Amino acid sequence: RVLDAGDELRARDLYVEAVNSAVDGKIPSAEAQEERLAEAARLNPFVGEPLTVLAQCQLVRGDFAAAEETAARALELHSCWGTSWDKRMRWGGWVAWTRVMLGRARDRETWPESAWAAVNLGLVR
Repeated sequence: RVLDAGDELRARDLYVEAVNSAVDGKIPSAEAQEERLAEAARLNPFVGEPLTVLAQCQLVRGDFAAAEETAARALELHSCWGTSWDKRMRWGGWVAWTRVMLGRARDRETWPESAWAAVNLGLVR
């Protein structure tokens, strides 16, 4: 399949809107952010970053099955590319973050709600 240039641009714009949180000066709801990320992933099914962020959103609301499926697909895409699409973070960072999402989904653990809990994500058990 060849990615349509219009789909690629729309996917990028939806992703940027979702991760930057503010659209037209307003902060969208969590549902709107998830919708943007899901649509970005549908329009450009070849990159993992929208799926990684979507998996985090799914973890926040406790949808572990969806988060596990989404994170697994994101990890597969990251592994296929070997480079990041969203260059704000290195490829290894995206892979590590996605692995954390996948592990938390499998362990049925929601995303941390505090900065201290997030710092402890690297804690070895």
